[in-house]
Amino acid sequence: MFCKQCGTQLQEDSQFCGKCGESQNQSPNQEQPNQNQYNNAHPNTTGTPAKSKVTAGNLALLLGCGIHNFYLGHIKKGVIQLCFWVLGLIGALVAIGFMMAGSEAAGLIVVMIIFIIITVGVVSWSIADAIRIFAGVEKDGKGNPLV
Repeated sequence: MFCKQCGTQLQEDSQFCGKCGESQNQSPNQEQPNQNQYNNAHPNTTGTPAKSKVTAGNLALLLGCGIHNFYLGHIKKGVIQLCFWVLGLIGALVAIGFMMAGSEAAGLIVVMIIFIIITVGVVSWSIADAIRIFAGVEKDGKGNPLV
């Protein structure tokens, strides 16, 4: 038996839902919805709050370093993006610092360009993620659609 208000699975003789408090008394002609009917009406049934499409998309666009993946529950992907972003940013800043200090090494320019390419790649990856989020393609870490 499932709660007619929130869809939580209950014992067959339950009078009230332990989660939302809804009375489970039914009139003889009232039919209890089955779990499939509930899943179709409410796609997020894992017990976790639904994640916001707007919040995730804005985190991806405004920060550009993978933080949106932590919000969505894609921890491994978030760690990879954040590590590459930090590596690229620190490497580019160190190379720029050496160049401003007067170092004329040509190899330094190449290193700086490589680190800038890494950083731009991660930001581009985040922009692509934002497009997927706003288009409704991306799901949270538990497979639930974003709202």
